[in-house]
Amino acid sequence: MKKTILLPLAGLLLSLTACNNQQDIITIWAWNQNVAIMEDAISRYKEIEPSFNGKVESFSQGDIQTKFFAAKQLANPTSLADVMLIDAMNLNVYYDQWSDLFYDFNDDIDETSLELFVPSTIQVSTIDEKLIAMPYGIAPTYVFAYRPLWNQTWLDDILENGWTWDDYKIYGQLIKLQNTTKDVYMTAYNLRIDDRLYRTMTSQKGEWFTDNEGEIVYLANENSIQAMTWVKDYFSSGVLGHVDTGDYRSMMLNGQIAAQIQGFFLGGQLKNVGAHTSGDWVLLPLPSWSEADTSASITGGTYLYVNNMKPNKSKAADFVAWYTTNVDALVSGLSIGGIFPAVVDTYSTDYFAEPDAFFGNQAYLEQVASSVPLAPAIYASKYNAWIYDQYALAQEKILFDDVGLITTLDGLKNDVQAHIQG
Repeated sequence: MKKTILLPLAGLLLSLTACNNQQDIITIWAWNQNVAIMEDAISRYKEIEPSFNGKVESFSQGDIQTKFFAAKQLANPTSLADVMLIDAMNLNVYYDQWSDLFYDFNDDIDETSLELFVPSTIQVSTIDEKLIAMPYGIAPTYVFAYRPLWNQTWLDDILENGWTWDDYKIYGQLIKLQNTTKDVYMTAYNLRIDDRLYRTMTSQKGEWFTDNEGEIVYLANENSIQAMTWVKDYFSSGVLGHVDTGDYRSMMLNGQIAAQIQGFFLGGQLKNVGAHTSGDWVLLPLPSWSEADTSASITGGTYLYVNNMKPNKSKAADFVAWYTTNVDALVSGLSIGGIFPAVVDTYSTDYFAEPDAFFGNQAYLEQVASSVPLAPAIYASKYNAWIYDQYALAQEKILFDDVGLITTLDGLKNDVQAHIQG
């Protein structure tokens, strides 16, 4: 009789223990190579916190966004992970929708630790005087050049002397003339939805759509018009290509793109999907507006935020604070997935002086690091999602429907101001 009583009790105790263990697991949502980076971070953290239990779940940015807004609509924050990766472009948008969901790191990170970061990253993630997320990686924008399409003397000259946006078109036309057997472009995107080229150009002037509060609208000003003029000229001349699928990486690996402009993270993606192209790449600085202007640009980045409505928020915050300030872990993340760290102390490590075989043994990390402080900060306001969609429609009209450039940008600026004021 005792056995029939004890066995169910034992089973119940085991069940409760398993349930408690499950509750102690810190879940992290991330995408692409960031999954492997976070798994590596968990392993490293367990060496100093053996009781820490974490697991990483792979979701796309779109999946995480869908889950976020579904949880908000259902008022169910516990359906979300303890820690989530977020693109800088969505940070203000998410916070505006659900500010209570964001853990405030101000009590966990002292002033000395804050000084470790590239200043603009802390500026971007500080909203309403709260530090709502920790910088995970920044996206210095660079040119990923495919060596077989280039004359080596051209590459050497650019690396030594830099180049301008006017030079970019000239080189693009020369490369197209030398490669007539297949469609070759300098750079390519889905131009119906992607503002990468325009954003890169305007970011070099410290502008994008609006300032952080939406009080200044940069659209249709002198810099905006010049940037869009270049974009349209590149497209009309065939230097800039359109990819309906948005899969420019396949075109790169197929030798159809000579000088793709993208965030630094692209290097990690190319290594992941294009190991057979090792040695065929060189990292070039961005073109500048003029020889006197900086070419430096940071057009985004990623952050880790903690779900403030989960019971393990303190454990999750401790892990995030540790990872985003730990030099060894951040350098490991760079080596695994090409995520450029936001902590300045990482730039003086030996790893930054090492040549990269994938990029023809180019030692480019020190060059990238030296440009980071020169890049003006750009912000994505809480209106960013709406403005971005409206900009994409305007760009589509200008490039594909041949609608007047200045008229379209003026109309877009008026629409944005009306939306913000309304």
